[in-house]
Order: sequence, then structure tokens, then C-alpha cells
Amino acid sequence: ALVAPLPQAPAFAATSNPFTARQDALLRLRVVRRIRARVLAPELFADPCWDMLLDLYDAFLRGVRLTVSGLSEGAGLPLTTTIRRLELLADNDLIMRIPDPSDRRKTFVELSDAGIDALAKFFENYLAST
Repeated sequence: ALVAPLPQAPAFAATSNPFTARQDALLRLRVVRRIRARVLAPELFADPCWDMLLDLYDAFLRGVRLTVSGLSEGAGLPLTTTIRRLELLADNDLIMRIPDPSDRRKTFVELSDAGIDALAKFFENYLAST
């Protein structure tokens, strides 16, 4: 059977803009995760909290909001698993859940200030190591 070629990780952009550098790093991490999932059993690396934190940080950098269901779809998780993981992230003060005032069925999820600080520190260290 033929296997599709693996995606290539893009080179880091030469930029002094920390947001652009972090967005580039997010893209590289996602490429690495896709490559890893194609060559190794994904269940060996099940880390939905980390995937959700990366999605939330990306949303923060882009200035958009994610819903619980959108976060669930993005992480490829059942909604019940997403809700359990969000409880864990909230218990660690990394996220906030914000009800949509125009649709009571919808809840937005955003990084808390502590979550933003933690991810910013992660990417600062990650970028310094590359």
C-alpha cells in the first residue's frame, strides 16, 4: 500500500514579533503531532489537555473565541471527554468558561491569565531552544 508523503515542518520565520514566532511554533508543533500520529499509534501519545491548550493559545493569538463543541472537534474528542478535560484545566486555573449571552446552549472557552502566562513561558523556552 502506498503511504502519502508526510507533511514538512515549515522553517521558523525570521521575525522579531513574538506573536508571529509563537504562531510559527504552534504550526511546527502541529506538524510534528500529525507526523507522529501517522507513524506511531496515536494512543501512545493521548494528550487531549495539551492539544486543547495549544488550540486555545492559537485562538488567543488570533483574537478569536472557541466554543466547547469547537474545541472538542478540534481535539478530535467526544464532547464528554472534552468536558472532563476542561474541568481539569479549570481546576488548575488555566481556562475560563464564558456563557454566550445570545445563546444559552453555547459556552466559550478561553485561556485564563495564568493559562496565557504558562503558554507564553512554554513558547519562550521552546523558541529559545530551537
